[in-house]
Amino acid sequence: MRTVKFRAWDKKLKGFHYWDSKSQPENNIFWAMVKAENMPLTQYTGLKNKTKKEVYENDIIECSYDNGKAIVKYSEHFAKMSLFFFGNCRKDLKTKLGVGIFDWIYPEMESVVIGNIYENPELLK
Repeated sequence: MRTVKFRAWDKKLKGFHYWDSKSQPENNIFWAMVKAENMPLTQYTGLKNKTKKEVYENDIIECSYDNGKAIVKYSEHFAKMSLFFFGNCRKDLKTKLGVGIFDWIYPEMESVVIGNIYENPELLK
């Protein structure tokens, strides 16, 4: 069984709290804290970038082949994690919805996590 991992953004501490299904019970203090503090919760995608960093929802990715940027989000349309491209990026990677399917199957897509929407909102400009 795959380990499910989450992180929650703590607005007060300006940092993340991490939880995974393997090392911690489901009904631990993490979930109570997330709910009580109304912390944004993001899930690990199961993928790593080219530097072996884990990729979570709401991470900001930079694509090395064209310096394009994308936000990792769940797409209701595709029913899977997707890259929502913005800034400079190859137009052929965008659908009409501005979404590229997040499979990381293309060898040229040597992307790297450069931040996330919570710690690095300036990257969205």
